[in-house]
Amino acid sequence: MIGFNKEENKQKIYSRDWKEKNDEYLQALQKFFDITDNIEDENLKMDVLYKMLKCDEILTKLAEKAFKVQ
Repeated sequence: MIGFNKEENKQKIYSRDWKEKNDEYLQALQKFFDITDNIEDENLKMDVLYKMLKCDEILTKLAEKAFKVQ
């Protein structure tokens, strides 16, 4: 969890360790990739992957912005 040290928070935000080392996030992401791997239509599979990754990017930016406010 993010502490109160401003410099430490800044490093965590930009390293994205807060997200990329989170077991719950990684398990959910792996499950998502496992499920999409079973989509036979390659165009549909790529579209679903792109949309999910775009959502993840937007949520990450929102979270980072919220961290900066604290």
